[in-house]
Amino acid sequence: MMLGAALLVAATCFGARNANAALIASAQVSRVKTSYSARKQAVVIHGHATNVEQIKVMYRGKHVKTVAVKHGKFALTQRFKGYGTFKLVAGTTTLKKITASTYATPVLRQTLAAGTKTGLQLGFVGQKHATVTIRQAGKLVKTYRTGHAKSQTRIPLKTIKRTDAKNLTATQKVRGKKVSRPLKLKGTQIGFKLYIYS
Repeated sequence: MMLGAALLVAATCFGARNANAALIASAQVSRVKTSYSARKQAVVIHGHATNVEQIKVMYRGKHVKTVAVKHGKFALTQRFKGYGTFKLVAGTTTLKKITASTYATPVLRQTLAAGTKTGLQLGFVGQKHATVTIRQAGKLVKTYRTGHAKSQTRIPLKTIKRTDAKNLTATQKVRGKKVSRPLKLKGTQIGFKLYIYS
């Protein structure tokens, strides 16, 4: 009789594990929205989930948080550094990948460098209504707002000393997104124009 009871318990546990595994295998997330909070330096993710009670959040392959699914919805805020990929995971199943292209502003594209006697003229293609920030060796040189995807700006020689763009980088940021990765800028000699098509 004891053997029968033990077999019954084992069968029950085995059945429960199979049922749980089947449930996780059918887990899904949908209507996932992602933004970035500059104040908190955190990604904000929320959405709907079915057939799952908890979602593990992975960043660069490491488990950083577990969030509960309540009434078919989940939400989380997670501080992080860098531009890695987030994964929403149930068991060993990846339900959703969230890459930097989702939460961060794209990298600027430089189109022009023109050296003049008074400064360096720069042209860019980027995001509309973005804040562009130019730095030299980490020091702020200039920041400006764009109205359109194409923009130009001039940096006076008294600020950067030379037009070869040594140690000059530029980033852009739009509302609700993390600042872009820095772009290393190209310069040219005074009296020359460099058109960049890459």
